[in-house]
Amino acid sequence: MWPSKHLLGVQLAYGIQGNGVVAAEEVSSSLEELPSFQPKLHFPRLRDRGPVLRPIKNSSWNLPTPTDEKDDSAATSMSWWRSKSHSTIYAPDELTEALVAELAPLNELIAHDPTEGDHMVLVNFGTGVFATPVDLDGHKVVPSTKNSVVNIKAVVYVCGDNNTQLRIAPILPQNKKVTAEDSGESSNLYLPAPLQGRTNYASCKFPHRILQIQVSPLLPIIAIRSSSKVHFVRFSWQNDPHTKAPVFDVLPCSIKLHEFTEHDLAHIEFSPTDKHSFSIIDVRGNLSIWRLNTKTWTIKLAHQNIPSAKPGNEIPLAISDLEDTSSWKSICWAPKSESLIAFSRNEATIFRLNRKSSIPVQKLITSNLWANIWDIKSHLGYAFLLTSREIIFLKLGVEVPFKRLVSWKHYLDNEDSSLKLHVCEAEEKDLFICSVFSKNTPLAMIYTFGFHNGKPALLNDPSCIQTDDTCSYIMFDRIVYDGRDKLTYCEFQATASGIQFSSLHGVKSLSIAEASQSCPSDSPDDETVSKDIFNMISIAEATNAFHSFSTSNRMTNENEEIWEDEKSDNVPLVQNYAFRLGHDIKKRLRIEEDSPERTDGTEVSNGSGKSSDDYLSKYTPISAIADCLPITIDDMEEFDSMIEQLNDFYESCGVKLQKDMRRMLKGMALANCDSVQQLQKSLEETYPEHPNVSQAAMILANSFYKVSNDDIESRLQDVYREDLKGCSSELTSMFDDWDIQIPKVRAKSAPPTVDTKKRGLLHRALTQNSQHMSQLTSQASQLTQESAASQSTQLSQSPQPGSSQEIPEIMLSQPSSSQARPATSRLSQKLKRPGSQGASQKKKKRKGGFA
Repeated sequence: MWPSKHLLGVQLAYGIQGNGVVAAEEVSSSLEELPSFQPKLHFPRLRDRGPVLRPIKNSSWNLPTPTDEKDDSAATSMSWWRSKSHSTIYAPDELTEALVAELAPLNELIAHDPTEGDHMVLVNFGTGVFATPVDLDGHKVVPSTKNSVVNIKAVVYVCGDNNTQLRIAPILPQNKKVTAEDSGESSNLYLPAPLQGRTNYASCKFPHRILQIQVSPLLPIIAIRSSSKVHFVRFSWQNDPHTKAPVFDVLPCSIKLHEFTEHDLAHIEFSPTDKHSFSIIDVRGNLSIWRLNTKTWTIKLAHQNIPSAKPGNEIPLAISDLEDTSSWKSICWAPKSESLIAFSRNEATIFRLNRKSSIPVQKLITSNLWANIWDIKSHLGYAFLLTSREIIFLKLGVEVPFKRLVSWKHYLDNEDSSLKLHVCEAEEKDLFICSVFSKNTPLAMIYTFGFHNGKPALLNDPSCIQTDDTCSYIMFDRIVYDGRDKLTYCEFQATASGIQFSSLHGVKSLSIAEASQSCPSDSPDDETVSKDIFNMISIAEATNAFHSFSTSNRMTNENEEIWEDEKSDNVPLVQNYAFRLGHDIKKRLRIEEDSPERTDGTEVSNGSGKSSDDYLSKYTPISAIADCLPITIDDMEEFDSMIEQLNDFYESCGVKLQKDMRRMLKGMALANCDSVQQLQKSLEETYPEHPNVSQAAMILANSFYKVSNDDIESRLQDVYREDLKGCSSELTSMFDDWDIQIPKVRAKSAPPTVDTKKRGLLHRALTQNSQHMSQLTSQASQLTQESAASQSTQLSQSPQPGSSQEIPEIMLSQPSSSQARPATSRLSQKLKRPGSQGASQKKKKRKGGFA
């Protein structure tokens, strides 16, 4: 992996300090007078030389995140599909399960994207002052002058359904009473407090998905990268007397993809020493260096080639690795910004930007044989390289770009490309805490690197912190509010439920007496009672649910005139609904009946004017059968009586009415309901303030009452045969060709006997006659036509009228191709055995059919 093998020595320590030491170890011996010793190799091990992150109990709370947004594109496509398809379309369970399995990667919200970078970062807001209450005669009094100075940090994070929103929230301190779990001692400690109110954070929304945020180490600006564009945002603190809150300003400069490359962007990195420079790399390894003018906030492309003293000798800034197919790329600036190091999965290449450099391009690492590079992070002149085998602690230099200090084998999954690395500085200089996390593992591994007696080492045994099952990103950092305690850390987790914050301590195991309160959400209706299901479901979800039951356009079709009269009787509505349920079920099942008429002599119309379905699916809600659902009635007893009569009528038609209300409401307070009347009473008791309980009960009941059609396969076959009668002979001949069954597994034949020979001859004859069964059938059906008569005359004049191979094939796309066929092809067909010809034709049909 490393080209040069010199200067290794103690640097191959793998997390230990120094080389191995041979020491004598006593072993058991039969002779008590003479002890037995044997040499053993010992490696000095360091423990408890650095902080060990311990979560503080009851310190977790959630950051503000926007409410879920409706996916308009998905809703539009589904509504188009519902409008174009039947309401009771039949799809086999095997096909549905296969489609769901194929769709699973598309529906995965946290699917791995190698071009995703950091989604959270801490920024310095500066120094803040506030007044700490003092005790005066046993009472706490807030002084008029500020007496406390703290360092304020803010967290910048990506949120939203599609990661399109960027937010910044200050992490303000709060003096809390903590208790040590081992000794029980209590003390006061400044810990991050939950945000109070909706004005304590700033946000801005972008029209595309955010893949990476990068903060400049020298300017208060943030780069927001998507796959095709880069935006820049400036953050600040509004310190007005009346309003104190963070502020986002979107800068007028941006970078578009077509300005310098044709491929998607992979990474952006600011220079650590030059505040005006930053670099971008795309998924193909093409680099570009840009200059930012902080006075006019304009951006200019500096160069995409290495500067050369001779014109025409420029070397492009690109990684020339044709074997690398991964989209993951990264950049690391060398000290003094004189060099740029580009990383791919297989190599690390340095580009020296100095014109006087003798070696402008050099490969530093090649990892295509033993390990792959997963991630790279640089911090304060050091770098940490995460590979599929180990974590490497490096020192960045001018003459020697990479000097390996410590290598630690992590023994993690070497095939998990979603492993990410995050680095933060500990309480001392040159002491770093590295966290390795993955979307596939609910654990974050913690490694502490630093120096002991001037030698690099792993200062603690690796530890782990449990994360949420849906955690997609995790970040650790140190938060110091005053000089008394420098061992307070924070943890951010991006989960499916939002951004979770927790406090940690580097030495002690602490706990807070009272749990922290989560911050309010963006939605103003979050204070409603959570048990009310009508408030838990949004309008969009309810609309999609009604569309799924195919009742959105069938509720008010024939009852609009009756609805206008609020004093109208419920009986006509129920009778009308019952009549349509009986009439439409017969129409769907194709049961012969007279012209349907109501008792008053008027003819039944087809409701919405849509054509009726030709069959009934296996399970169909009754709300999808008739299009006049009586959702405004109050007499539920009349409706339950109608359902009982409908059950007997459906049994006479060959179908069953299933009442799945109890099973569908299992686990809820409404699980004991067997009728619409009971459901209405339960809804009134559970949701007394809801104005439309009767309508909700009617919609739920008609969705749960389903017609079960167990004989669907035979009915579909009958429909198929009936529709087949109206098809042309050419089309039916194609259907006959497709109906030829070919065994999937051919059994090995036994030695031939007299009986098997007879069966073999019979099988050969049947195979020969079945080759052109469709042609014979179509020819017999067309004997009454003039064209068929002419074809039979030509067949009678042929040299071998009994041979089935001379019947011309029907070609729908090219009708004259059989006439233009040369005579030699017919002669060659006659020389083949019928059995081999039939086998070859059957193979061709299987390849070109619907198999």
